[in-house]
Amino acid sequence: MKALGVGPVLIDKLYVVDHFPDEDTTLLAESSHERLGGPVPHRLAFHAAMGGESVMVGSLGDDSVADRVFEILERLNVSTVHLTREAGRESGVGSAWLSKMDSTRTIVYTNGTTDPLDKEVVTPSMLEGVSIVHTDSRQVTLAAALNAMTLAKEREILVSHDTASPKPYSEELIRLADIVQSPLMFARRALHIDDLIDAAQWLKAFGPRVAVVSDGARGAAYCTTNETGIVPAFDVKPVTTIGAGDRFGGALSHALLKDVPVHESVQFACAAAAMRTLDIDPPIPSESEIWDFVGSTPTLPR
Repeated sequence: MKALGVGPVLIDKLYVVDHFPDEDTTLLAESSHERLGGPVPHRLAFHAAMGGESVMVGSLGDDSVADRVFEILERLNVSTVHLTREAGRESGVGSAWLSKMDSTRTIVYTNGTTDPLDKEVVTPSMLEGVSIVHTDSRQVTLAAALNAMTLAKEREILVSHDTASPKPYSEELIRLADIVQSPLMFARRALHIDDLIDAAQWLKAFGPRVAVVSDGARGAAYCTTNETGIVPAFDVKPVTTIGAGDRFGGALSHALLKDVPVHESVQFACAAAAMRTLDIDPPIPSESEIWDFVGSTPTLPR
């Protein structure tokens, strides 16, 4: 199966600190790590790790950050044939701080100085043989994402969307998606909803086939036309939550694409996310390793 993704891709620099610094102070990091940034490339990487074909559509500057992005994506078996460079422009970068005191993190990023992705960068011919299209909600790729989603829907290709935080155009994107993954924070900020099932039902009302809302240790709720439920989180001691949502989204889309029942698909996604939290930047596990984790790891009480 083939996946195509439209969205920003950047490099995150992760700094591990004992605690977050006070204002106007200097703090020595215990270690630093580099990772791929952006929800879409992480979903494509997961798809590729599961044996599928993945293609990234986006734009980068013409700099060392772009060199590193191309290197990482190619190592992860994600095609960069539709990932372009803009001469004289800078690529996006992120800086993430992880506090060992409580495993919380803070992230700051830039989109770089590249132009917004052209609306028609995804053409009908590029969708031939594609089973799923991944998108996110960043402004810099909005027009291209909306067009790709529309083309995919016309061709009955599955569309997966990561909402991230609420934006003025969020509803338009959600209405074009088949699978919507959202952190509870999205519903909390948009409508002051703090219940997982209420949030999933609210998202489902916009029209996706499957709406899933996650909230770390509280687990994840899902809603379809015929089924609503909640999956508890797995009982692990996280080192960091950075990347857990991206791993969740990749696993969820993969399972649903394989016609795994929704409840079990969300279990699979919760397990993949939990495994991601056990180290700073662990490799993507195999499908069998994730299912083994589901069967062998206790869950937290609801």
